[in-house]
Amino acid sequence: MLLILMIVLCLLIGYIGFLHRQCKRFLKASEQPAFQSAQLHDEWLQEAIGMVNRNISDETYGVEQLSRDLCISRMTLYRKIQSSTGQKPTEFIRTIRLRRAAELLRKGQLTVAEISYETGFSSVSYFSRCFRSMYGVPPTQY
Repeated sequence: MLLILMIVLCLLIGYIGFLHRQCKRFLKASEQPAFQSAQLHDEWLQEAIGMVNRNISDETYGVEQLSRDLCISRMTLYRKIQSSTGQKPTEFIRTIRLRRAAELLRKGQLTVAEISYETGFSSVSYFSRCFRSMYGVPPTQY
C-alpha cells in the first residue's frame, strides 16, 4: 500500500512540475523583446479566442476557466483583455458567443432557441437581450 502511495505521489509531483514548466514557458514567451510583442500579443489573443470557441456551447465556461486554460491569473487576464479589446473578460466571451450566434442565424438552419443554447446562453430571453444590445435588432429579425 505504501509503495502505491509513493508511486502516485511521484506521478503527481511530475505532473505539477510539467504544469509549472508550461506556465513558465508561456510567461517567458510573453516577455519577448518589443519588436515581437505585437505578434505575440496577436497570438495570445487568438489563443484566447480559440479557447472560448472550443467551449462555446458550455454555458458554465467563463473567466475563471479561461484564465486557467491560458495559465494566467484572473487579474492578468483582465488586464490583457482590457488592453487588447477594451472589454472586460465577460464582455469578451459574450462578444465571441454573439458573433457565432450571428453566423448561425445567417445560415438559417437553427431556431433562435437552438442557437441560444448552442452558443452557451442559459436562457433565450437573456440571449435576445444581449443580441439586441450588440446588433440593434432582435435575433428573429437579424
